[in-house]
Amino acid sequence: MEKIAFIVDRLNQPPFNKGIPTMTELDSKLGSELLDLLAEVLVQIDPEQEPIFKEPLEFRARRVMQFLQVMKFNIPEDHLEDFQNLLLNYDKEVLYTIMNWCLQRFEHLQKRAYLAKYLMPLDIPAEFLNEDLIAELSQRLKELQVEFKEVHKSVEQVRASGVKPSDLKQEIAQLEQEKVQLQNKIGRMRKDMNVDEDRFKEMLKATSSLRKEQENEVLIHERLREHRKAAQEADARFSEVSKRLSELKSSGIQSQSAEQILMKLQSDVREMNERREHIERAIVDREAHLEKLQSWDSADRIMTEDDVRFKRDEVKDLEEHVSNLSERLDAAMEKNTKLVVFRQASAMAMKKYREKEDEIESISEELRRLNKQIDEKENELRQNARANGGGNSNGNNNKITKKELKRYGAVVKEKIEVYKKMREELSTLRSELVVLQRTEQVLKSRDNNLEQFLSDLEKQKGVEGYRETQRAIIEMSEKAAEIDQMKGATLEEISSKVELISREFRNKQSQLQPLIAELKVGIMIEKKYLNF
Repeated sequence: MEKIAFIVDRLNQPPFNKGIPTMTELDSKLGSELLDLLAEVLVQIDPEQEPIFKEPLEFRARRVMQFLQVMKFNIPEDHLEDFQNLLLNYDKEVLYTIMNWCLQRFEHLQKRAYLAKYLMPLDIPAEFLNEDLIAELSQRLKELQVEFKEVHKSVEQVRASGVKPSDLKQEIAQLEQEKVQLQNKIGRMRKDMNVDEDRFKEMLKATSSLRKEQENEVLIHERLREHRKAAQEADARFSEVSKRLSELKSSGIQSQSAEQILMKLQSDVREMNERREHIERAIVDREAHLEKLQSWDSADRIMTEDDVRFKRDEVKDLEEHVSNLSERLDAAMEKNTKLVVFRQASAMAMKKYREKEDEIESISEELRRLNKQIDEKENELRQNARANGGGNSNGNNNKITKKELKRYGAVVKEKIEVYKKMREELSTLRSELVVLQRTEQVLKSRDNNLEQFLSDLEKQKGVEGYRETQRAIIEMSEKAAEIDQMKGATLEEISSKVELISREFRNKQSQLQPLIAELKVGIMIEKKYLNF
């Protein structure tokens, strides 16, 4: 099934654009139709295979076999005849296998077919190999093939280098213009100067040397600019490292022992590793989500007439289904024409919906407040550990007791249960709201003068202006939803900045590690000197 799904997906893409909607339609095709599809794939790979459409079945199978052998398709030699017979009998499994193999290596096979046209050896009968002309032509062919390989490699290297042909053409045109100008200057100088040829050669040699020196001067200026830039960067790094070293000296690190410094560094490394693992897991989740979204994205595929026709048929079927449901709903609503009851139910459902939204917002605010408190407590613990000289960084100050952990787990579990219940209630209210809105639309369509009727009814009940107030409330809720989306975007931007700061911190830490090692060695030497 995966093989057929890949074939359908690939045939619906350029340059084929077959518009096959489902795997069932492909599998329902006859063997001759599948062979025609295979022939189109071969022609797209190698345009030299285009005569395959005009050939009878036996010659088609022979051409396919020759093509597969040139493309290094794995066919055992003792099964060549059986394989050809299966092709002649339109065996679907064989045709699917060949198409899947060709479509998976489509670009590679295009390149191989192009090279095979020039590099395939010629089959020369043995009786003609002893002739001098044939031998000379064969040798010449081999030399040209070797030259073609070298030229093709150089072309591939140029393509891989990213140099645009337009830039090369422009540079060549500029050099040609300079060449013409130099030739004109040389011609004018020969006319103006009545000197011998030897002196002219010396002058030409001097001008060539001057040109080379000028080019060398330009290169030296570029290198000087690069060296200055590197020196500025080195000075910036040196000043930054010096500043960091002074900060470390002022933080009282000299009064700490090597074991305390090592323990502090180990705790920092563990913390960084935990953050790195967390970030890696987040990256993996984001990549998986991105792949899922890209798998649904079919905007880059060119729509054909078959695709448009298929989509129109789907839309027509859905419209018929919607009209049937509407008729059934109208028939069910004819039994109950109490519009006021439905409007009251809709208002109550909307009120509950707003209340649940407010509760969810308050719970989210509480969660943000708790996260902020947790961050503050963690910062306090780190500051206490630093104030104690790093000796208690792994002690009881940073540990959570079992009782606290159990109490925190119970609170989290309770919050999760509340969230699940509210989510279920919210989904129920949303479904009820959809039904009520559809009911309201049907009733409005049945009575053209409904607005006047409702206005009179509001005046009778003493609630005039109720519907306008309701519309204003709905507009305010939509604006609140837009503001929530803006808040979410702001939070995402803040998270990206936090990730950037974390990466910079890791880079600075890796740069400071050699300096810390040198500082430790200096401290040990200083202690030995003081002991003496």
